Amino acid sequence: MDSKTVGMNVKIARVKKNMTIQELAKRAGMSVTTISRLERGIGNARMFSINKIAEVLEVDVKTLVE
Repeated sequence: MDSKTVGMNVKIARVKKNMTIQELAKRAGMSVTTISRLERGIGNARMFSINKIAEVLEVDVKTLVE
């Protein structure tokens, strides 16, 4: 699981939903900084976090990690 790919896929899915980073962070129960860092491919996201983000964005986890 490449962190840059995951980040890019999260951003694409978020933008398609017309959702801000702030909205995604609030709905996922995460900080804005965490979502921002994830989208930029900085560090590694936990699978729990990716699952929660996928749930909020209404996409399959596979969409975010591939």
